[in-house]
Amino acid sequence: TAPVPIWKKYRRIISPALHPSNVEQFLGVFNEVSKDLVDKLAEKTEAVTPNYEIFSTSLDAVMKTVIARNTLGNQTKENIKYLLERGGNIFVERMFKIWLHVDWMYKIICRQEFNEVTRRFAACMDIVEQELKDEENTRNAAPESNQSYGTKSFHGKSLLDICFENFQDNSNEHDWRDEVKTMIVGATDTVVAALSFLLVTLANHPEIQTKIQAEIQEVMGESRDVTVSDLNSLTFLGQAIMESMRLHGTFPFILRRATKETRLSVCTLPVGSRVMLPLHAMGWHSSQFPHPERFLPERFSPEVQQESETKRHNYAFLPFSGGPRNCIGKIYAMMMMKIVMVHILRRFTVTSQVRLKDIEYELKVVMFSKTPLLMTFNPR
Repeated sequence: TAPVPIWKKYRRIISPALHPSNVEQFLGVFNEVSKDLVDKLAEKTEAVTPNYEIFSTSLDAVMKTVIARNTLGNQTKENIKYLLERGGNIFVERMFKIWLHVDWMYKIICRQEFNEVTRRFAACMDIVEQELKDEENTRNAAPESNQSYGTKSFHGKSLLDICFENFQDNSNEHDWRDEVKTMIVGATDTVVAALSFLLVTLANHPEIQTKIQAEIQEVMGESRDVTVSDLNSLTFLGQAIMESMRLHGTFPFILRRATKETRLSVCTLPVGSRVMLPLHAMGWHSSQFPHPERFLPERFSPEVQQESETKRHNYAFLPFSGGPRNCIGKIYAMMMMKIVMVHILRRFTVTSQVRLKDIEYELKVVMFSKTPLLMTFNPR
C-alpha cells in the first residue's frame, strides 16, 4: 500500500531475504518448530481445532527467521491473534457496510471494539519494537559480529539483517521497522488458514491423505528432517496444498487501482478506478477448473497443466496474488507449509466429523471458517 517509489525501493532491497536460495537456509527453523507442533498435537486425545497451535508455530518461525531472536510470550501471541481476527473483521465490515463509511457512525458503532484492537496492537508492537531496539543496540555495540548472520538453526540472512545493512541513514520517508512488523503479523494468518483447511480436507479424503503419506515415506523415510531435495521431490503434497488453496480461497479478494483506462468485455474502467479481484471466485470458475467443488490435486500436476485441453491462463489461479505487487513471501510460505505437513502426516492420520459441504466461510482479509474445524490426530 506504500507509494510506488517507496514500494519499489523496499521491494528491491527486501527481496533477497525471501529469495529461494536464502529461504532454504531457514529449513532448520521450519523443521524445529514443526517438531514442536506435532509434540503439542500428540497431547490432544480428543478432537480439537488446531488453529492456535498452528498460529503459534507460524509465529515462532517468523520471529526466528525475521529477527533471529527469541520467540514471543503467550500473552503477546494471544494479542496478535486477537488483533488479526477482530481487526480483520472490522476492516471487512467497514468495507461492505455502507453506513460504516460515515466516520461518526463508525466511531459510535465500533468504538469499543476498535479501541480494544488498537490497545492490543499497540501492546504487541511495543514488544516487537523493543526486540528490534535490543537487536540494534547489540549490533551497534559489537559491529564486528555482524559478519555472522542467523542462529544455530540457520545461517542465511534474516529480514532484519538486510534492513540493518541498508537502512542506517535514519531516513524519514518510511520506517523500515514497519516492514519487519508487517512480516511478523502478516505471515501467520495465511499459513494458519491454508493448513487448517488442508488438514480438514485431507480428513475428508483419506485416500489422498494416504497417497501423500506414502510419498513422504518413499522420499524421506520416517524420522529425518526435511531437506531442499525432499521439498523438490514431494510433488503430490505440493499439488494438494495448491488445490486446497484453490478450493477454499485463502485470500478471498485483492484490491487494485486502474492506472490507465482499461476496456473489459462488459465495461470500461476509468483511470483511477478501484478494482476488487475476487480470487476465491476465480478458483471456482468452471471453464478453468471443471467440477470446481471437487478436491483434485492432480489439477496442478505438470502434465495436466501442459495439456492443451486443460492448460489454464497464468492468472486463472492467484493464491498469492499476481503481478509486480504479488506476495513477496510466497516461497517462504510454501516451504514452511510443506515441512509442517510432512511432520504432521508422518506422525498422525487426521480424521474429522466436519464435512466440507457443511463449512461456512468467514470473510476476513484471509478466508477462515465460521464452522469449528474439529479434527482428531490419530498416532500412526
